[in-house]
Amino acid sequence: QAFLSEQLSEEQQIKGRTARQDKKGTYSLVLCAPLLEKFSITPKDLEGARKVGKVYELLNEKRVAWFAAKATRRKEAVECAKRLHDRSREFQDLLLDYFRGGADDARAREVKSRIIQSLETLHNVGGGQCRLLCLSDATGSMKKLWQGTKDCIVEVLRRIEEVAGKGRVDLRWMAFRDYDQLASNKLLEASEWTHDVESLIAFLDRVQCFGGAGGKLAGANDYEEAVEAALAAANSDPGRPTRVLLFGDMPPHPEKKGEVIPSHDHVLETDWELECNALANKNIPVHTFQVRAFQPR
Repeated sequence: QAFLSEQLSEEQQIKGRTARQDKKGTYSLVLCAPLLEKFSITPKDLEGARKVGKVYELLNEKRVAWFAAKATRRKEAVECAKRLHDRSREFQDLLLDYFRGGADDARAREVKSRIIQSLETLHNVGGGQCRLLCLSDATGSMKKLWQGTKDCIVEVLRRIEEVAGKGRVDLRWMAFRDYDQLASNKLLEASEWTHDVESLIAFLDRVQCFGGAGGKLAGANDYEEAVEAALAAANSDPGRPTRVLLFGDMPPHPEKKGEVIPSHDHVLETDWELECNALANKNIPVHTFQVRAFQPR
């Protein structure tokens, strides 16, 4: 087996498939150490376990802890989705109540007021003193990051509220890809400004990671992504972000404004340096995070 199963039950099933028709089978784990970082297993952990002959015990202990944490995050995500569903049904009932009751009676006016309050709660915009715009690479290589983001968003917001106070931070999440997605209008996808957990989870659930594996031209070897397009969107955002977080595993295109990206036959309308300077001039800091070391071939 060349990967560590997330659950012991799957590993046991794989072992069982090695023996068939009363014949014994053989089983071994052959693992790539960097891939075990998913379970928070470091090379130092492995070396220490190897010295005392307890490598498998370490693997299983870390796996159990990882899966328990994942189960907790999934439960929180389900609870958030349920609350969003309940609020949507309540809003639907309010609309039906309004149209059934007539526009002039007192009941209709009361329902109309509740509809407005419901909309304000759903969008939840404008209350935060800090407006945090998160730009995240959503190409194919980033699938694990997006899944982790969906699993951890509740904890992220909880920690933000602990530091800044409830309702003092508004968030917007923006996914960016590369210019092979221009024709499909999937270069950028963004949520609304909100500090509402359910709204962010609903957006993240809709985002799919794809594209970015080279340019559209035959034989193209392009590993950069449209970071400059995401930064330009941050500059022009009417919501006026106060901070920008940039997540990705690959660099922006090195070409300057007006130059052609050969692999996409696309003329850049801006470049990352221009956009970063523009954000700096507005006193909007950009914090960058490389989620894994990428070495182009």
